[in-house]
Amino acid sequence: MADFSTIRWYGWKGAGQDGPLDPSLAPAWYLIDGESIDYLGSEMTLLDAGDYDGDGESELLFWHSGYNSDGYVLIYRDFHEKAEFLWNYH
Repeated sequence: MADFSTIRWYGWKGAGQDGPLDPSLAPAWYLIDGESIDYLGSEMTLLDAGDYDGDGESELLFWHSGYNSDGYVLIYRDFHEKAEFLWNYH
């Protein structure tokens, strides 16, 4: 099972940029498990970590916010599966 810990990231927000932040500049989330590094996603804010389905393993719940796209992302099955509930505004 992978251990989960957070590292605070401070980054450049595109000073003087008009409009939404370029997704390539948004903080990204990775899972580091021993020698492997897996990309979880970007444009996400961690809301909670817990055992939501009662299987003894933790799941991660994120809020996703991007240009014309918001919603929730659930990372589960030892942090290797992802379920997204996203919506668009136009």
